[in-house]
Amino acid sequence: MVGCVVGLFAALGLTVYVQGERIQSQEQADMLASRIEQAQIQQRELRVDLAHAASPERVMEAARAAGMVDPGPVAAVASAPVVPSEPLSSVPPTPAGSGIG
Repeated sequence: MVGCVVGLFAALGLTVYVQGERIQSQEQADMLASRIEQAQIQQRELRVDLAHAASPERVMEAARAAGMVDPGPVAAVASAPVVPSEPLSSVPPTPAGSGIG
């Protein structure tokens, strides 16, 4: 009879302990879910800030504030063809291990 009472109290104690652990785990899960939600909100806000900062209007504004100006007209300049004085095949190869190349 005493063994049954001790076993009953042990079972009740174990049940209380398991319930306490479950409650603590649920509190941690709730806290983590809240932190995840806050991080997601912050990420959305940062994406909006990034989109604003990278917009062409904002980039132009920052460039002008830094003293940059709009480029003038662009013109293509033709150059004379470059002809090597010696054929490339007559250039001696560099020795291995010379540190060149």
